[in-house]
Order: sequence, then C-alpha cells, then structure tokens
Amino acid sequence: MDENKITLTLKKINKYYPSPKSKHAVHALSDIDLEFVPGWYGITGNNGAGKSTLFQILTGYLKPDSGQILINGSVVNTRSKDYKKMLGYMPQQQMLYESMTCLQFMNYIGSLKGLKGKEKKEQVELFLEKTHLQEKKNVRISALSGGMKQRLLFAQSCLGYPDLILLDEPTAGVDPNERENIQNIIKELCEGRIVIMSTHILSDIEKLVKKEIHLSEGIVVENRDIV
Repeated sequence: MDENKITLTLKKINKYYPSPKSKHAVHALSDIDLEFVPGWYGITGNNGAGKSTLFQILTGYLKPDSGQILINGSVVNTRSKDYKKMLGYMPQQQMLYESMTCLQFMNYIGSLKGLKGKEKKEQVELFLEKTHLQEKKNVRISALSGGMKQRLLFAQSCLGYPDLILLDEPTAGVDPNERENIQNIIKELCEGRIVIMSTHILSDIEKLVKKEIHLSEGIVVENRDIV
C-alpha cells in the first residue's frame, strides 16, 4: 500500500448530549482538531472523556453537531458506502453474534462490506488463518475464549483491506500471553494503514501506538509522540 494514500482530518468536531440534571447540554466533544496519516494512534482518557463518542462519529453511528471529517482533503459523509468500504471497525465483544460460527460471522460481515463469491471466500479464509482461528471456523462464537473472540473481531475488521481501521479496546479482558499474541497480529496486518485504537492497556501504548491522543471532558489535552 502507498503510505501516502489516505489522510484523515477532523476539523472543529463538536457533539452535545442533553443533560437530565440541567438545562444545559453536555459538551461531549469540544472543537476536536486532529490530523491522521498512515500510522498508529491511541485514544486514551477516563470514562466520560469522549472516546466512545469520537469512535461513534468516526464509524458513522453518530453525526457531529458541527465540524467536518475529511478524507484526502475532501469532506466525507461517514454513512456513505464509499466511506464504509475504506473503514474497518473492531467493536467490543458485546457486538458479537454468539449463535453464529466463526465462518458464518465472517461471511456475514464480508457480505455487509460488499464482498462476493471467490473474493469473499479467499479473504475470510485468509484472515481466519492470520488470526489463528482456522481450526475454530465451525465453532460457535459462544464457545470461544475471550482472546479468540477478540481475534475474531479483529479478523472481521480486516475484510475488504480497509485503509482506516478503528479498534475499540482490542486487548481488553484477555490474559497477558493472549494480549501479546493479539498485539503481534494487529501489528502485522495493519502495516501502512491509519489505525486508531481506544485503549487503557499500557502495553498497547508501548508496543503498538506511535502517537497518543489523550482526551479529558471532550477536549484534546495531550497529543504526543511515543518515544
């Protein structure tokens, strides 16, 4: 992949939520200005800092109340098919369909991304193999360990070879050995892409992230390179 292929720019992104205890709305995100090029970024902050809201806006689940999102300098509709094709999203485990097998789940997500026939089959097989889940492809998701579920969620985010990958707490709830395995797989498969992860795991920051963006009360309070 050409490492100059994609840029992501956030300009003055604001999001408000109604407050049940006040007449004044809660300012969940305040004038967020960020620039992303291919590389690794960690979004950190305490509960309520705005991490989830930012991810929901980037995935198109929420619309900002003001501001713009640009891809390669052009304003983009995050709910458009073109944007969805360039996006890979790894949600947390509650988003899994527990009654499906790994293969069924991957085929389902592949179809949602517009993959068909031989192309879909090849990509599903490839990313199950890359995430060490090939032998589990006919096992129901409900029977998987926490680490396997995390790997499956990451595998589906790679379908379609997206330029922009969003990872929501990719190693949360797994043991240290499995966490290192997941980190290594993510690092291998995401080279040359914009990868933005929300994490509170120190080893994720140390091993994966090149830049940390720290949010507090909806404001970027730190945007630093990781040495």
